[in-house]
Amino acid sequence: MVSGRMIADHVALAARYVRSADLRRDLDDPEALEGYVVTATVREAVQRVARGLRPGSRQRAFRITGPYGVGKSSVALLLARLFRGNADALALVEACLPAGAALPRYEPVVLTGRRASFVDDLLDALEAAAQQFGAAPIVEIVGAARSGRDKAAQALAALETLAAYLQAERDCGLLLFVDEMGRYLEFAASHPRLEDPSVFQALAERASGGGENPLAVIALLHHRFSDYVAGLGEWIEAEWSKTAERYEEVSFRESVELSMISDSLVSGLASSISRITTRPWSL
Repeated sequence: MVSGRMIADHVALAARYVRSADLRRDLDDPEALEGYVVTATVREAVQRVARGLRPGSRQRAFRITGPYGVGKSSVALLLARLFRGNADALALVEACLPAGAALPRYEPVVLTGRRASFVDDLLDALEAAAQQFGAAPIVEIVGAARSGRDKAAQALAALETLAAYLQAERDCGLLLFVDEMGRYLEFAASHPRLEDPSVFQALAERASGGGENPLAVIALLHHRFSDYVAGLGEWIEAEWSKTAERYEEVSFRESVELSMISDSLVSGLASSISRITTRPWSL
């Protein structure tokens, strides 16, 4: 006998499994990491970035590289909330961090890549962040950079100035996330007169070096740097490869075993629903 009830009354999927993560949108959402599974790949990414951001480190520029849909934005969200000091993120990864280790605090600033000038978008993000943190002098610096002769250099200088402000006023650093960075790379490679491609190398170098540098960078990409300029000539590809070396690569690819398990679960659920919906059933 068929009751009048629906399968949806008894089967539900968590919200995080029906939409992709958006780093900027979900940054302040307290439920964004609900149900997040920390895999071995996620643990390794967290551990490597945590080592890079520890006091005294000389490498604070990373590129998380992996195919579309593998979860790069989700792990970036985890990292952003973790270094911001959110308890939900710490609870997820506490077991894979050294016992008693105190994580440094970083305020995240997020850019979402598009086929446009990275420098222009960076200035917009810095202006918004400076207003949020009450750093009026930095708003003025950003305004001057927009009309400056060397806009890229002035934008990076403004980035460092905001990081230094956060260190002095809030006892934390600035962690710049560049999601979909490949789109910025493609624009710079195809419009060298509008965007100096060396800005990406300079960005990584600003986040490196000794001392208590309050600036760090995490870029998210689908491919290697050189793949975005493939076909433009060996010299250009070599220059982009040199830029890529300034960023420590964190390869983000889940294991074949995990992918097979996930596919099996999805197939099993689909098969079960198919049987239920094609046969009479009752509760």
